[in-house]
Amino acid sequence: MGGRHRAWCHHRALTTLRPTGFRPVASAGRSPKNLCASLAALRASEVSRKNFGAGFIDYYAHIKEAELARFEAEADAEGDVTAWEHNEYFDLF
Repeated sequence: MGGRHRAWCHHRALTTLRPTGFRPVASAGRSPKNLCASLAALRASEVSRKNFGAGFIDYYAHIKEAELARFEAEADAEGDVTAWEHNEYFDLF
């Protein structure tokens, strides 16, 4: 992904919800804070590569990077829901 994509990801952190009574596992490390960091962690995960196969992980990450690029082309600075999001996801429901 280009620099524009990475720059955008640093400005739009994901909100983490924790259920009541949640106790993080000390060895698990910190969760990625945005989609770019999540995709990088997925690509670097030896556990994921071993269990799902490197080809699947690379293909899935590629699809999600393309999805992010399509979203960023439509996103505005205010973070409002875009027409692209409506078109991309509402058919799922």
